[in-house]
Amino acid sequence: MRLFLHGRLGTVNLLDRIETASRDEIEHERFCSAACSMSSMPVPLSPSSSSSLSSSPNSRYFHTSLLLSNWDMDEMDQEVVDALETFLRIPCQQEQQQHHHHQPAPQIELLELQHKNKNQPCHEILASSSFSSSRSSLTNHELHPDADDSREVILQNCKGGERLEHFLALLMETNSALTVRYDKQQTMPVHLARGLLRGAQDCSQSSHKGDGEDDDDDDENNFCRLRSIALKGTTITPLAANYLQMTLPLLPHMEELTLQGNFILSDLDKKKSSIVGNSYSKMVRVVESLHTALQSLPRLKHLDLQRCHLPDEFLADILEAVDPESIETLKLNGNMAHSESQHVLGLLLSDGRCRLRHLDLSWQRLPNAKRNRSVLDVGRLAAVLVDQNTSLATLELSENILLDEDVFDLAMVLSIHPGLSRVSLQDCHIGDRGMVALAHHLARCKENLKNVYLDGKQGVRDTKLVRKTFFESLLRNVYLRELALPGTVQNESTDWALELNRAGRRALLQPDERDCSDPAIECKLHASPSFDSQTGTNHIPDGLWPRVLERADRIARREYLSEDDSAEMKAASAVYLLLREKGYHAALG
Repeated sequence: MRLFLHGRLGTVNLLDRIETASRDEIEHERFCSAACSMSSMPVPLSPSSSSSLSSSPNSRYFHTSLLLSNWDMDEMDQEVVDALETFLRIPCQQEQQQHHHHQPAPQIELLELQHKNKNQPCHEILASSSFSSSRSSLTNHELHPDADDSREVILQNCKGGERLEHFLALLMETNSALTVRYDKQQTMPVHLARGLLRGAQDCSQSSHKGDGEDDDDDDENNFCRLRSIALKGTTITPLAANYLQMTLPLLPHMEELTLQGNFILSDLDKKKSSIVGNSYSKMVRVVESLHTALQSLPRLKHLDLQRCHLPDEFLADILEAVDPESIETLKLNGNMAHSESQHVLGLLLSDGRCRLRHLDLSWQRLPNAKRNRSVLDVGRLAAVLVDQNTSLATLELSENILLDEDVFDLAMVLSIHPGLSRVSLQDCHIGDRGMVALAHHLARCKENLKNVYLDGKQGVRDTKLVRKTFFESLLRNVYLRELALPGTVQNESTDWALELNRAGRRALLQPDERDCSDPAIECKLHASPSFDSQTGTNHIPDGLWPRVLERADRIARREYLSEDDSAEMKAASAVYLLLREKGYHAALG
């Protein structure tokens, strides 16, 4: 569930929404506590009871997202801020009480809390929620191991002074993900950077305090919930970069970091804009600070630098700080990756410890780009992927101009790489020779490659040749599940082959075998499937026949649609003939 609080709603409306959300949170905790009580009974829960608990609507009361739009903290009513703080601390109290050896709060303290906050509805709600909190937290992990009570809070176009700093510290302490975004690109407010540092310091102090009370606890059990920070639409100044350099080392459990720009094309054309500014000396200072900060994140898995428009040398400096043992996703769309950046990426991908699975290099808008497209040299990247990398699963190179010579190397990557499952080359202006090379290598691809996207604007001229080559290659590839081609190349034949692949065409039998009991067995198609109308046997497995019959019915109805009362009869005849080829015993059984 998402809780949306707009700064223009007014105090009464905001308080009403927050109090309603608080009651929902309490209902969620009560449900978990009741489920835990049932699980602690001597008689074990029956499967039906467990399923009824998991399907209860109460389990969906937890708010996984909180959007605060256009909040001016200097003008926001303090009562609203206090109510929101109470709401945010409801799940935190559950975790902290579980951490402190599952000790429930004394009844006297509850009465004092109720008396002290009798005029504050949200505090009354929080006081009434003390119902074996440790048991409810335990229930979430025992009865619902897949449940993740994590919350993302989004600050959109928010501003303020010192109150914003304190508010950011609260959000970082009580949520697992924090996103600060602005609709228009602007310089990062100093109070925002200070608030991030204040919040990181509070989280670090809580972590050390928790570790000191119980040295046997793992670091993961501390009170620091924050795992993700996203800053969108802010230009980082040297001062803000210094604050980030001090902030990130205090968050050693950070797994996701996002720095996104929100530039418009006219700004990029008229100015040399980037997320680190446009003054070279300041850009150097900012990049050095970011480099140092990234080196202090040993658990960083996802780094998102989309639309930052970082020049090649600065992007390379930032990527050098990434740990190959931890990083799994690099989103670099909208930068200027060229020789230096690709050299660093090559070193990263060729590292024996590399765990990178998702790489996005789409729309690398280099200087002097024509029509917002640049020629991207991917020869070095392809060479590394062919010989020295096995970890990559997703490669995104869309919205670049790729030369046919580089496409030849990429085609080799598709057929050799043992891990690639999804490749996107959309809007890459690939010519006939490049498309034909891709088609030829698709026939030799391994079973790991499932999705290839080549649609959009390409440089195909000989449509007939390209279409025929892709279809012939696809007939020899039984693993590919999705192939998106340009509109002039895509046709029903390739769609039908892909449909059969998704239905299990790889289960087609060897010539000396008959219907396979397990349609997931990997059997390549060496020849066309044979039929024997006399004995009712064939080489098509049972799992494929629903697709075959459906297509026969559809084609027959389409061919005879203009004739009165002929469509159904012809379709029925086609289905009957196919059933006869399959054999009555198999059709009726």
